[in-house]
Amino acid sequence: MLNPFDFEFIRMLPPETRGWVIRIIAAIVVFLVVVLLRRVFTWAIVAPLRSLANRTENELDDNIVNIVEPASGYIVAAVALLLSAAILEIGELELVLMNRLARSLIVVGVAVALFQAIDHIGASSRLISLTGLTIDKELMPFLRTGLRVVLIAVVLVVILQEWEYNVSGLIAGLGLGGLAFSLAAQDTVSNLFGFSTIVTDRPFVVGEYISADGVEGVVERVGVRSTKIRTLDQSLIIVPNNKLSDSIITNWSRLSYRRFNFTIGLTYTTTHTQMREFLQRVRDALAAQPVVREDTILVRFNEFSSSSLDVLVRCDVDLPDWGDWVAGREQTYLAIMDIVDEMGLSMAFPSRSLYVEQFPSDQPPEDPQATSMLDLHHQTDPARVASNGPAQQDEAENAPSSGV
Repeated sequence: MLNPFDFEFIRMLPPETRGWVIRIIAAIVVFLVVVLLRRVFTWAIVAPLRSLANRTENELDDNIVNIVEPASGYIVAAVALLLSAAILEIGELELVLMNRLARSLIVVGVAVALFQAIDHIGASSRLISLTGLTIDKELMPFLRTGLRVVLIAVVLVVILQEWEYNVSGLIAGLGLGGLAFSLAAQDTVSNLFGFSTIVTDRPFVVGEYISADGVEGVVERVGVRSTKIRTLDQSLIIVPNNKLSDSIITNWSRLSYRRFNFTIGLTYTTTHTQMREFLQRVRDALAAQPVVREDTILVRFNEFSSSSLDVLVRCDVDLPDWGDWVAGREQTYLAIMDIVDEMGLSMAFPSRSLYVEQFPSDQPPEDPQATSMLDLHHQTDPARVASNGPAQQDEAENAPSSGV
């Protein structure tokens, strides 16, 4: 066994100095031994654990090994410092210094482990199954960055407190600085929160057709500050995320079905027998279409309108795509026109009829072949109005005669 007194230069030293030298040598030896033990710990424990973790399909054990390995060096160094301080039998002030340094290394080691753990948030399927939490990949970079900033700030405060530094002023200064920063970057922070709302709630994704706050088009990109929407005329609209997240969003791409809802106007020459047959034939035509949900078909004689007999047609169709829906509606319209043509019916159009029963006796019509009834049809007035003769007669009686 090696004895320090076997060395000649140590025996030549004074007794007090000799004791200090021996303790320093012993502390150095202990420190080196502990550092070597770290290598042995890595070789004997971490390496087999990593080999075992690589053989399994579970991701959790791989992540644990990756988290523990970098932090073990700081823990071992702290243990080496504590053992060295105990062997040296140093004074109280030096002992306090060594203890603070060792505890600081332990805090740094724990921080390194947590720093590594942040990289695996949301990446482990086992973690998702245990906690039930799922995190969108778009939010992961921001979440990790935020957690790292918080972790660094906490570690810094803990280490400063360990060295008996008053952190109250620092925290107050950081609070004021954060307030000034938040006021200056209010819009940016608001857009960032809007982005997080859009990503977590997923009211739409890239490629879907939406309408929101007067803007309508296909979503091309969802960024941190804004969302880009391509309209039908190919113009690109950039909407801030805070405004988009606060608006009412209609997502047309997520329709499970669409609806036919229109009115057919038949002329008043249609008899009740023809109307009943027409209603049944329209119902049969809709039921024959495979995309029409039969339990939603509604075909009813709805109203005596001013110039037509109105038939309400309503049904749901399994055509969520807008182009397919337009094509299906066209097919339905043509089928109804065929029914109208086959039954000899006519579609009504908005019109106005004016009836004149008698012209003034002293002002005969210029055209002797003119009839006493005039039909004036106006496409712009949907009402059919009949003006009675007494009004015209009153005007004729009140008119001055040619003999006066």
